[in-house]
Amino acid sequence: MFRYHCILLLILPLLGMAAAQDPLSELLPDKQATFKLIPGASRSYVVTLKEGDVANINWVVSDSVLLKTGVLDPSGKPLEAGGTGNLLFVAPTAGRYKVLFLYDEESEAVDTQSVTIEYSTGFSLPKGSRLKDSRNLAGYNIRIYSAGNDMEGVSTVVFDKGGVKRRILQDFGSDYIGYSFSDAIESRPTAAARKRAALIKNTVDKTGNGVPDVMIDYFSGGAHCCFTTLFFDLGPQVQLVSQIDTQHAGIAPVGINPKGGLRFETHENNFAYWNTCFACSPMPRVILEFDESVLKPNFDLLKRRPPSLVELKEKARKAREKISLEPYTDDGAQFDEAFWGVMLDLIYTGNEELAWQYFDLVWPSRKAGKEFFLANFRDVLASSYYGTRDASSQNGFQNYWKGFNKILESIKRNQ
Repeated sequence: MFRYHCILLLILPLLGMAAAQDPLSELLPDKQATFKLIPGASRSYVVTLKEGDVANINWVVSDSVLLKTGVLDPSGKPLEAGGTGNLLFVAPTAGRYKVLFLYDEESEAVDTQSVTIEYSTGFSLPKGSRLKDSRNLAGYNIRIYSAGNDMEGVSTVVFDKGGVKRRILQDFGSDYIGYSFSDAIESRPTAAARKRAALIKNTVDKTGNGVPDVMIDYFSGGAHCCFTTLFFDLGPQVQLVSQIDTQHAGIAPVGINPKGGLRFETHENNFAYWNTCFACSPMPRVILEFDESVLKPNFDLLKRRPPSLVELKEKARKAREKISLEPYTDDGAQFDEAFWGVMLDLIYTGNEELAWQYFDLVWPSRKAGKEFFLANFRDVLASSYYGTRDASSQNGFQNYWKGFNKILESIKRNQ
């Protein structure tokens, strides 16, 4: 089971455009409202809140419907994006807030659906909540609570300032999974873990935008997945600067960025489960840093001298001997070893032209599907860190499921 991650800066403008023509209705506390939507359609409501009010909006809709939700503040700026069943936010000022609902056309359902919503004000921690960790940063008291066990539990983050709640995060979790501070360390940390934690703790402004911030991780609890890291500015309001879903790899600081903030290390996830098993999947190292509050890869820091041609030809010879001569069909895990790992290492270290030459060397002349494989490889590369050059738009999550589902389909056919 994986979290559904809403990317605030992408979803809310879309919702705003879709809802521009919607009639606005007042949503009253503790009063249910039901409306119908068709795929691609939206509905807007207005809620009137006082500064510091906590609004908790819940809805019921078919599991086959992907309902995107968000909130615009009284000035019309994006404030918060919702999850799969509720939307929890704190009003930074008094006024009328627009709540948006969009029936995503990518939903499994394709017919008219009923949606029932209600909202209440006020906030209480889930029953049985325990304080997991806390930090006092830039005048904010930030506390992380856990309640219950794993998928049946709840993980909550509360940002307080001057005794007033400023922001709340909530998702499934427990002591093991859910939210945690990125500088938290285990009971017996390695020297490397202590160094990473110290970099985070001692760097007040990790994004380099001049505002104190906090770095919070979310772990969904899988065997090797999934990790999300959120950066929040701690200025007059708690503002989400960046959210990066690193899937299997996680993200860790490796040093100070001379331009401000920290530099981070992660690994490319886009080729996870692509044409091979997860353990066999190549995941090149990537260095990330903030550029005007956008987390981007810095490939200049990854550049290396290429291997000698003698070494490269020998690698290609050994890899070619292990490749089946069956035609390539993009159907499940067709390769026991990922020869394209060498290609990715060359590309990510500034030797892209050599990567394509290596591919010509390694592909057996009698194996059909060479151009098809290369087209698929380029498609995956195009949505990787290397292709997008923007960490927040890295598409590894989608490619992970695409590759994983192909493996499952292949297993079912061969049973």
